[in-house]
Amino acid sequence: MVLHAFLTTGRVRWAMLVSAIAFALLHAVNVFGGVPLLAVPIQLLNTFQFGFFFAPLMLKLNNILPLIIFHWLWDFVQIVAPSLVDEQTATAMRSIVQLSDPIELIGGIVMWLQIKQVPERAIADLPKPVNL
Repeated sequence: MVLHAFLTTGRVRWAMLVSAIAFALLHAVNVFGGVPLLAVPIQLLNTFQFGFFFAPLMLKLNNILPLIIFHWLWDFVQIVAPSLVDEQTATAMRSIVQLSDPIELIGGIVMWLQIKQVPERAIADLPKPVNL
């Protein structure tokens, strides 16, 4: 919603940046779910990186469903799966998850550099502003 709202300004990179920041800040409420206060800044950086990767990917795919599925799988692997497997498998899963950081960062940078203007299909379905 934030990405599409800011795309109407015509400044695609600004829209992606605001969207990534909003995505990160939205996760600050996890402190109420038991995340230690000192861990919140690290989580905000991680979720900003996700948003940095997701925003241009959303524009390329023009479909949020794959991103929702990826986010669900990420949460499952991070939160639920370690309690379902032995310690060795959980450690292997954490190692694989850590590999995603550089992939997201590099992939995000590459996509940010490729997207220079708002894709027309990304704003085609947006409601037109009301002039009063």
